[in-house]
Amino acid sequence: MSDESSSSDPETSLQWIWSPEGDASQGPNVQSWIAYRTLLDSLPFHILIKDRSGRRVYGNPAYLKLHEMTLEEIQGKTDFDLFPEDLAREFSEDDQQVMSSGERSWAVEKHLNADGERYWIERIKTPLRAPDQTVVGVQIVFWDVSKLNRTEEALDHERSLMSSLMDNIPDAIYFKDRASRFIRMSSAQARKFGIASADDAIGLTDADIFTEEHARQALADEAKIMATGIPMVARIEKETWPEREDTWVSTTKMPLRDSTGEIVGTFGISRDITELKKTQDELQQARDSANLASKAKSDFLANMSHEIRTPMNAIIGMTELLLDTSLDRSQREYLKIVQESGESLLSLLNDILDFSKIEAGHLELDRSSFDLHQSIGNTLRSLALRAHAKGIELAYSIDPKIPSALIGDVGRLRQVIVNLVGNAIKFTSEGEVVLTIEAIESTQETITLQISVRDTGIGIPEDKQALVFDEFQQADSSTTRTYGGTGLGLAISSRLVQLMNGEISVQSEPGTGSTFTFSAQLEIDHSEGSSTLPDVSEIEGARVLIVDDNATNRRILTEMLSNWGVEPEAVNSAKAALDAIRSAAETDRPIQAVLLDVNMPEASGFDFAEWVRKEERFQSLPLLMLTSGGRPGDTERRRELNISAKMMKPVKQSEVFEEIVRALGVQPSSGMNDIVETASDVEQFEGCRVLLAEDNLVNQKLAVGILSKLNCEVTVAETGIEAVEKWKAGEFDVILMDIQMPDLDGLKATQQIRALENDAEHLPIIAMTAHAMSGDREKCLAAGMDDYLSKPVRVGELREKLQSIMNSPKGSTSAPHVHSESTANDPWVNYDWSVALENVAGDLELLETVLDAFLQEYPPLLEGIRSSIETDDFDSLSRNAHTLKGTLLSIGAVVPAETLLSLEESAKSKDSSRAKTLSDQLRSEFDKLIPILKAGPSA
Repeated sequence: MSDESSSSDPETSLQWIWSPEGDASQGPNVQSWIAYRTLLDSLPFHILIKDRSGRRVYGNPAYLKLHEMTLEEIQGKTDFDLFPEDLAREFSEDDQQVMSSGERSWAVEKHLNADGERYWIERIKTPLRAPDQTVVGVQIVFWDVSKLNRTEEALDHERSLMSSLMDNIPDAIYFKDRASRFIRMSSAQARKFGIASADDAIGLTDADIFTEEHARQALADEAKIMATGIPMVARIEKETWPEREDTWVSTTKMPLRDSTGEIVGTFGISRDITELKKTQDELQQARDSANLASKAKSDFLANMSHEIRTPMNAIIGMTELLLDTSLDRSQREYLKIVQESGESLLSLLNDILDFSKIEAGHLELDRSSFDLHQSIGNTLRSLALRAHAKGIELAYSIDPKIPSALIGDVGRLRQVIVNLVGNAIKFTSEGEVVLTIEAIESTQETITLQISVRDTGIGIPEDKQALVFDEFQQADSSTTRTYGGTGLGLAISSRLVQLMNGEISVQSEPGTGSTFTFSAQLEIDHSEGSSTLPDVSEIEGARVLIVDDNATNRRILTEMLSNWGVEPEAVNSAKAALDAIRSAAETDRPIQAVLLDVNMPEASGFDFAEWVRKEERFQSLPLLMLTSGGRPGDTERRRELNISAKMMKPVKQSEVFEEIVRALGVQPSSGMNDIVETASDVEQFEGCRVLLAEDNLVNQKLAVGILSKLNCEVTVAETGIEAVEKWKAGEFDVILMDIQMPDLDGLKATQQIRALENDAEHLPIIAMTAHAMSGDREKCLAAGMDDYLSKPVRVGELREKLQSIMNSPKGSTSAPHVHSESTANDPWVNYDWSVALENVAGDLELLETVLDAFLQEYPPLLEGIRSSIETDDFDSLSRNAHTLKGTLLSIGAVVPAETLLSLEESAKSKDSSRAKTLSDQLRSEFDKLIPILKAGPSA
């Protein structure tokens, strides 16, 4: 085929390509094609040649593989034979455009693979020319750009998102190079800078926008970030502008890194908080004003406390002094009314101060170990006389699964219980008041108690129940007129319960009674020696008869005895009790002891005792009497009827256990000495030199009167300065220092005295103040005082403080100056019975019970102390000393109690030598104490 013939017919000019091998004899065109085809076959691109009619003439191996076809299968095929019509038309039109224009075409378009999937390709179409330059077809070279296209689409999407962020976010965002020049910023940042477009900020620095002060700080911050790579997060910055009001921002700045991790600048985001800062400043001003108001309120309350307690001090103190003189019955009755009214006013003041501390958030709970059973028993014992006076039964029950040793604020827990039980007694005219304590949740470390107080009183209407926990609210205004009260007690209790992580509620029905329930979370004391569980092996299996007309008391006592393994039997009358012991006596399991209520209808506990003692077989049967209060002649009747023990209701678990053990294993006591009330012993203070620093004339007279009755020598100073001067000029054994005095207050006067005295000449100083605010005691001790008395000062409290100071090793290095050597060397010559009587509210019968119990209890404890020291059993020593110390304090025996406190300390430090010395001293003190206790106050 000649060149001429091949160019003259475009339709046949590519016929020589149809044969893969070609024929070299056909001329140089075929030979050139063979060389060109070899090149095309080796390329990785997809290559296709079409003639002018769009028929495929050639496809390289890459193309054929893509479509999974052979060369023979594609030759002669058009795009309409292989692709959907829309793609075929598009491809054909592009081909015709290239062939007609004679120009190359480039494009990115969609293609179809052998599976019919569309994907993106980049292609180049060029016209295919004959030797005479006639266009005889089109050559297409293309390759897959789907991945690249997806990457570009993703980049476009990211750019779109970035632009959307930078154009619309209200916060200021910026990027800077290493020279701290802006390279990009958000539209909000540009608007804040007063720049028309963010692009106009490129190349600017902070120095072009802010004051020099702010620009210099920003430059230093960014230099540090670039040097260390450590970001600056959420820093509050003040922005200062040349001609604008300052603004505030919360800004975060980060190091800007390139793809290799190299730091190439910084970027950051700032949020305008100017309005927030103004609000915070206003809140701070308001908070400062509130704090000033709170301080003014606290100062007012402190001053109010002082001003009220000062005359109260005189009223209560002078009344106590008068009651200690010879008075006829009417005078004593009138003074008792004055004393009770004064106590009521003092209680009201304490409630107001407590509520004020709670409102101000200044009331905090103390954390100390305590015995739950003992604390509850002692608390209710103090309320028993009030219940007995109204003929109400007072009882309590504690779930035996609750550990006795707990940690918490026992004072505040007691305050809530006293308030609830006291209210229950107040609003109940007949029936009973019952306290129940159960565990509702416990872990290894904590326990949550549910404490309920149920009464059979007047009840509360349903629509008033929610109000009783509000301040100054009672169920009915008539309640205040009838029963008194301020309406603060339950409000304070509610807040205290919240502090103990608990809740308080009430269920009530008018005419039936009320049940107040609260919860309190406490810690469990796991310390060694904290357990107070009794050893019940001594009484397991014993048969004990319970005689009480009150069903609640019978249930509580039955549960108590059952928990110890005792076999209880309960009856509700003296006649039924007599039948029970007679029936049991006919068996091989007789009754071994009787718990006997004194006050029962039809026949009393004494009646039952008389019946029993008339029968020979019951002469030695232990009878343990339960009473709510004594009557004249009861002591003699108990002696005549050989009553083993008397216990005051509500009885404590430990007390019942001890008496049953004693009744079953020890012969009943043959009798008790009568105890008669006597005047307070005062000779132990004779000659004690007291410097009284007090500016109030009434308080001076009261204090001088009390101290004179104690046979003290009193020197009065009316100001703090005068107190310091008289201390310098004279010799004193103790200083009673008022806190609030003119010229120089008591705290500063104490500090001056402590600064001037030698350590070896430490003089005891007792604070005497009408302040009762939180932290006052700590302030006094921090100033160098040794102890603290809150006004109104009571005779008993002052006596205890003086005793403690005079006998304490922390006191004066020389003994107080006294006129009588015998009283100085022997504090037991005149044992002070008034403390013991005061601790039992003047109840002589109760005191004789306490003394009898002590005289039986102390020998094993004293022996336990001795043996513990010999065997170096310091844990046992600490327990015995602690138990005996508490017992001694209850009967006013301060001297041996102080020795036992020292013994406890020596046990903690494991000091055997000191413990031995203190033990010898303790035995000497007991040798003098026991005869006094056995003789009683009448001696």
